[in-house]
Amino acid sequence: MEQSGPGIMKELPFLRILIPFAAGITTRLIYPVGNVFPAAMMAISLALILSFRFLPIWAVWRYAAIRAIALHAVLFAAGCFIMAARDLADHRQQSLKEEGEKPMGYIMTLLQPTEKKPRSHRSITKTWRVMADGEMQPIQRCIVYFKKDDSLQVPKIGDRILVFKDPSPLKSSDNPGGFNPSVFYGRQGIGGSVYLQKGDYLIISGKEKMWAERMLFKARDSILGILRTHLRDPAAAGLAEALLIGYRNDLDADIADAYANTGVIHVIAISGLHIGMLYAIFMWLTGPLNRSGRTAWLQLLIVLPCIWFFSLMTGAGASVMRSTCMFTLLGIGKLLMGRRGHPLNTLSATAFLLLSYQPYWIADIGFQLSFSAVASIMIFYDRVKNSLVFFNPLAEKHWEMVAITMSAQILTTPVILLYFGQFPVFFLLTNLVAIPLSSLILLGEIILCAFSFSPLIATNIGSVLELGIHWMNGYVFRMDAVPFSVIRDIHMTIPGIILLYGCILCATKWISGHAMHWTLGLITCSALFSIESVIDTRKTEKQRILVVMHASDDRLIMLVNGRGSVTYAGQKENTRSRITRQNIAATERFYHIEHREKHSLPDTSAVSLKWQGLNLIILNGNDAAGESEKIIPADLIILSGNTTADIEHWHKTTACKVWVADGTNSMWKILKWKKEAERLHLQFHSTSMSGAYIQRI
Repeated sequence: MEQSGPGIMKELPFLRILIPFAAGITTRLIYPVGNVFPAAMMAISLALILSFRFLPIWAVWRYAAIRAIALHAVLFAAGCFIMAARDLADHRQQSLKEEGEKPMGYIMTLLQPTEKKPRSHRSITKTWRVMADGEMQPIQRCIVYFKKDDSLQVPKIGDRILVFKDPSPLKSSDNPGGFNPSVFYGRQGIGGSVYLQKGDYLIISGKEKMWAERMLFKARDSILGILRTHLRDPAAAGLAEALLIGYRNDLDADIADAYANTGVIHVIAISGLHIGMLYAIFMWLTGPLNRSGRTAWLQLLIVLPCIWFFSLMTGAGASVMRSTCMFTLLGIGKLLMGRRGHPLNTLSATAFLLLSYQPYWIADIGFQLSFSAVASIMIFYDRVKNSLVFFNPLAEKHWEMVAITMSAQILTTPVILLYFGQFPVFFLLTNLVAIPLSSLILLGEIILCAFSFSPLIATNIGSVLELGIHWMNGYVFRMDAVPFSVIRDIHMTIPGIILLYGCILCATKWISGHAMHWTLGLITCSALFSIESVIDTRKTEKQRILVVMHASDDRLIMLVNGRGSVTYAGQKENTRSRITRQNIAATERFYHIEHREKHSLPDTSAVSLKWQGLNLIILNGNDAAGESEKIIPADLIILSGNTTADIEHWHKTTACKVWVADGTNSMWKILKWKKEAERLHLQFHSTSMSGAYIQRI
């Protein structure tokens, strides 16, 4: 894409529409501006635009900039309204907690087949509240967990169940920087969850047809069955499932971490690679229809429903929908106009359509990475490729692959730094092997599904695929094991990311030989980026924070001092669960930690810690009160492991007024302590009920 500057914008009308439209969505998402402000903006802007019809032609040309600003304001307001409309659609049902009469029960309809979890079966349900007078009130959708029990009948998709247990609203993030279920699921219209055991529900008569959903899930299950049958290694089968249809429930956690650390996680995420390959295969199979202009439309009528069916079967994520919409627009545009439009304009049109349907996708990491990667390839690929010339065809093909990988990384790197705080140093070397090998494996999986009717052919293909997956995994693991393969502890802020994109823009213009003011822009953005980094560093160096983290299987206390932290835990680091390790890493990333120490807490009934002038006591297990005479007065007492310590006795001994119960305690015990603390007028905090306890000093 060599052309740039104001002239290129004439070929990108959807890009000019997308920028203010996306800005309106983002503004409405971050700030609750309400509807009055965008309504007034739209009304004034429309009136201003209409007034231009009554001006003389010279005035229209002279004040064209004002009309352009008014048009952008209309699009900005439209983005705000789209976001508001989505909020209204997601919350048109009543919330889970309503004041007034207690419902008799809930009727739930399963919207998808149950997924097997370690200790339960999980599904999502459409939910109604049943009142005493028989009225059924629609409420937000729920996540429902069925206990794994051989005597328990697990419902299927479309089944209706009568539930006698109240759903619980989804919690916010338990720990700083951690996953926030209320935000993530709330943007999907899901407001609560419920765990059901025997006696908590009944399967009742009446079933929703849901024929389309049943067909999609049946196709998915058929593909999973084929892969599991012909790939005997569970780890290889799990990666094959993720690679082909994005099913990650069976994906090994260590494999996923290795792919993420080496910068090839996109290989096992459904993306444009998958849709592009399927599109090419279907177009090749239906090629004879394209020989005549009269039957060209029939080719699209066959191909487009196939790739849309595949996209919906994989879950219709943001990245796969981006690719599907792009191929749809490209195919229709070529059929109707006989030529392809500007690729950036098609990409912008795709983003506009997707955000109009689901504006929450603008905050989705997959959406951001997918569009930034494709835009980066469109903008930088020719520049990178033409920087070197090879006369050997094989070398030229390898260089084209390198150019694609390098160009895609340019605009995705700021997003990766913002969300993950790390950069894979050897991403280029890993991608050079992983991308072609994964493409061959993906093609092999498609062939396997096509010849699954023949056990002999399918078994041989499965063996070859298993060998290829082992090769790819082995290579990724070796690259992950290389010292300094990942630069960690990179901490970016939103202003820093904006300035980094400014540096990329100015550097691109400067390298392309444009005016010197782009050089000044590059210097300015670089200087502001450095200043912002220094300000952020100085700010974090002053932080002194005590965090009692929430974990159901461990005692976790993090003491943050500037950019360093000391973490105390009941378990050793190599025995902690994956979720606990992720929570610790997320909290460290949230507080921009670069230097960390980790210690194990003694396995005694009472432990005393001193930090920044605070005296902390951790009570754990039985007979904690027996050591009370050895304990000095405390500023904070942490209750762990269902300790039998008596709050009143310890309060008299230590005069402590702040009490925290961590996630290792049972809920009945926490409620008992809470009542006792209220009676004694003490401050009580439960990490199970309110998330991590945070105290700034």
